Amino acid sequence: RQSRGAASSPPLTMEPLNAAGPAASGSGGVGDGSGPAAAPDVPPLPRVGSGVKNGTGALTSNSSSLNATSSLKICNVLSAAELIEDCAELMVRVGVRRMHQTCPDLTLTIAAMERMLYFYILDLLVQYHQNQTQMSLMPSKMVSHASLEQENPTLRNISGALRDALPKLEHSRRLQKAFPAPAGGMRSLLYYLTTTLKATKACLENLDHHFNGRGRRSARDGRGSERPGPAAKIVGATALAGLAAGAAKKAAHQPQAVAIAKQLASSAHRHTDNAATRLNQHLSQHGVKLTHNQSLAIAIGAVPVAAASVLGLCEWRTRSKLGFRLNECQFSLNVVMRLWTLVMNVVHSEKVRRVQSYHSLMLAPSQFDDDTRNQPTSRKLVERVPIPSTHCFWYDSQWQIALFKRGMDIMYASASEAGFYWDHLGRMVGVPVMVAYSLYYAVCSHSASSRAAIALQEPSSRFIRRAWGVLDLPIVRQGSHLVAYAKGLRYQKHFVCAGIKCHMYASRPPPTDGGKETEGGPPWGSRVLFYVHGGAFIASLHAADMFALTKWARETGCVVIFPEYGLAPESPFPTGLNQLVDVWEAVCNGLVAQVSGMDVLGAGSPNYMTTPASMTLVGESAGGNLAAALAVKLIQLKLRKPDGLCLAYPCLNLSSSPGPSRIVHSFDPILPLGIMYAVLETYAGLHKEVAFGAEKSPTMSPYHTPDNLLEHFPRTHIMAGGFDPLLDDSVDFNTRLQRMGVQSTLEVQKGLPHGFVGLCDFVPAAMAAVHNASRFLGESFHRVDGKGDHPDNASRARALNRTRNQSFGTAK
Repeated sequence: RQSRGAASSPPLTMEPLNAAGPAASGSGGVGDGSGPAAAPDVPPLPRVGSGVKNGTGALTSNSSSLNATSSLKICNVLSAAELIEDCAELMVRVGVRRMHQTCPDLTLTIAAMERMLYFYILDLLVQYHQNQTQMSLMPSKMVSHASLEQENPTLRNISGALRDALPKLEHSRRLQKAFPAPAGGMRSLLYYLTTTLKATKACLENLDHHFNGRGRRSARDGRGSERPGPAAKIVGATALAGLAAGAAKKAAHQPQAVAIAKQLASSAHRHTDNAATRLNQHLSQHGVKLTHNQSLAIAIGAVPVAAASVLGLCEWRTRSKLGFRLNECQFSLNVVMRLWTLVMNVVHSEKVRRVQSYHSLMLAPSQFDDDTRNQPTSRKLVERVPIPSTHCFWYDSQWQIALFKRGMDIMYASASEAGFYWDHLGRMVGVPVMVAYSLYYAVCSHSASSRAAIALQEPSSRFIRRAWGVLDLPIVRQGSHLVAYAKGLRYQKHFVCAGIKCHMYASRPPPTDGGKETEGGPPWGSRVLFYVHGGAFIASLHAADMFALTKWARETGCVVIFPEYGLAPESPFPTGLNQLVDVWEAVCNGLVAQVSGMDVLGAGSPNYMTTPASMTLVGESAGGNLAAALAVKLIQLKLRKPDGLCLAYPCLNLSSSPGPSRIVHSFDPILPLGIMYAVLETYAGLHKEVAFGAEKSPTMSPYHTPDNLLEHFPRTHIMAGGFDPLLDDSVDFNTRLQRMGVQSTLEVQKGLPHGFVGLCDFVPAAMAAVHNASRFLGESFHRVDGKGDHPDNASRARALNRTRNQSFGTAK
């Protein structure tokens, strides 16, 4: 157990926890950062998982270190239990009357949270003992909730029993795989709970110190003398003044003391006399006449009254400040408690409906999930009743993320207000109206949150394009290209391939003179990064992607291919995917050399190149869905696979099946539940009530890719944010890849929302995630460069012979 020392200052919001390194998790879940703000509630265990750093700082797969990962996740549960016990003890020490005066509802909230966490730990222990019995690791013994509850009646006892089970869990891989350790959205919820409980405990410690004083109460029995009030302080001050007067009388024989006493007496007499004179003049103006002695008595008597008023005001200010902080913690705990109930429903449903041999976070699609008549009332309310994003208190952990959240609320609210003008009068009128509403909602942030929640409940594709279309304005695109050029993206080419507009970026121009390259990097065009942009399949956030693309092009020396695939609803599934397959095949057969002009060089030139030596595939958000689906398609068609696959917060499951992260962040200001359903209707071309079965296609939802295809996936790196509604998609997909033997790493940044790649220049944790992705891409390129024949050389030669004379595009 940690020491119970008082916190130095009670935080008003969640403590910022920014993972600065590749904190991967073997079975999914929020990774553990190595930055200075790492969670102090976790014992010092090694950072282990599927993605860790070796001696050279490279991301490697480490499947032998999975055991300690579950211990790390369970420590979050034990820490929450310990914090609840500490808060309960502090509330008893403060007292019932004082707690009722400061925050009357906190007692009931802590009591309910204690019971909820107790039964969660009880369920974990029952599952642990059942797994031991099934695996013959212990004698057959009937262990039930009732027996364990009778042996461990309190939260402290049940958490101690779970702590005692950790050593055996760490040394048994079979137990580890079957144990339902908290991961993904469930672990994010535990993180929000522990952080809020830390803030509550710090406030209660300050409240206890304010009422009881330091060292005046016994921590064991809660009894002792109380801290003196304002009246007692005035009496004490008077007593001290009398003692000072007696000491002055004893020192009266000293000439210096007599002179100082005379000066003080004359000064006090002068100030008192002046105060009495001013009081008499003020009363005379209102017809009240007092003698000088009466005025002098009133002035002398007003001194302790004024002192008592000042001290009472200070006491009231301190209590009000602590009460305000406790009410904030009470609000956050209420949100967590409500979400806890909904998440536990999903956890128990997964246990009942499980068809595989391992735990998953996302429920398998079911016809009852999409049938509103058979849905539970709780799910109907969550999906249909708008909830303001002010409930997302976890966004206040960092000022950059809080500002991003507020900006998204303003953008959605202003886009909703400007919808009529934008649709009927055009963009020239809609943009100024949207700017005007943005200025209004920038002042009224709470109104922006409520308006955005209503607009995002059932958004249309036109609304989403209108809200996100600011980043696609020509002036914004040109500005992003200029900034990228200033940061080192020196080569920018725009062309058409397979009927769609494409872009080519590189950190240096191609050597077209036939001479050798002067720089020491890889040959120009030998490394290709194929980037699939996000935007919920209905928008192209080109400007937001330029910062990360510039960094990756500079650090790896690659050429970036950026295709703008067809957007829904004009180009529904599978139009965009087929276009990406065509562009990929064109790149594999010399498109880079053709567009850059290097194909005119002779075969004897040192810079002559026909096809790239290594290719990686990167996709973010909806682009992550298309990138994974493209990998599936390439495996099915037996075309050249990418040498590395990097997915940023991918949307891998287009079904409406619930999961912990989707419930916790259902009212997320970045990607709420309404946009997810809008994506299903626009991209898949199906309504969510009749989409059962269709979304299980591996090219529509790569989450459901069969094992015989999944085992051929390239080495994969997935990065996600702890505030992301799609976190469970990444966790479960990473679990499946590892079970099929694919080298896969998962990096979760606890303090980042969905779409954090566009924030890499402003948020340090986002920059760290982009830097780790750059390292992974560099390793993927380096594994192929200069290491003999590529394993896919034969299929590449067949594809080259088959399409050598085909025209792939026209350069502009």
